[in-house]
Amino acid sequence: MPSIKSLVLFGASAAFAEVFKVDVGKNGLKIEPPNVKAAKGDIVVISLYPNHDLAEGNFDKPCLPKDFGIYAGQYKDTEDGKKKFVMTVNSTDPIYYYCTVPKHCNSGMVGGINIP
Repeated sequence: MPSIKSLVLFGASAAFAEVFKVDVGKNGLKIEPPNVKAAKGDIVVISLYPNHDLAEGNFDKPCLPKDFGIYAGQYKDTEDGKKKFVMTVNSTDPIYYYCTVPKHCNSGMVGGINIP
């Protein structure tokens, strides 16, 4: 059973987490914002719009999925962004992501977290 002190410390750290919203396809072939600067423990809420998804890629292999990377979607019915993919940032290392729908990544539908 956790101590009261550990519960208070957990609650305090969670209270300071920042929440970032990322829209995938809300305004055409865009991921907005294209870069989120997040700290460890922050939360990123990804809203998917019709005919879009989001997958993690590698910097040196853009538009190709990263082995064991994140994948948000592709939902058959996104309800215009009402369906969310929520992730907690576990590291300040860069995360690169893109829309895997054919031709979307090559059209610039890319973004990331903590991109230098």
